[in-house]
Amino acid sequence: AALAPDRLIDVDYEAATREPEETARRLIAFCGLPWDPACLSPERNPDAVRTASKWQARQPIYRSSVERWRHYEPWIGELRTL
Repeated sequence: AALAPDRLIDVDYEAATREPEETARRLIAFCGLPWDPACLSPERNPDAVRTASKWQARQPIYRSSVERWRHYEPWIGELRTL
C-alpha cells in the first residue's frame, strides 16, 4: 500500500542549506510540532544521538555537500528523470 500524500514531505537539500530556517519551519509544521529556534543549531543539542550519523548530526548546517551527487551522475541513469 502506498502512503497518503499527507504523510510525506519533499525536502530539497540545496534549498534546505540555502534557507535553513524556512525549510526547518516547514518540516516542524508538517509534523504538527511547535517551532523551536534550537532547530537551527543542531550542534548545540546536548541530548544523545543514537545513530550511525551522530557525528554529522552534531555539525552546524553546512553547504559543502551541495552538488556532491554529481560525482555519481554517470551511474544514476534513468533515476535522474524521476
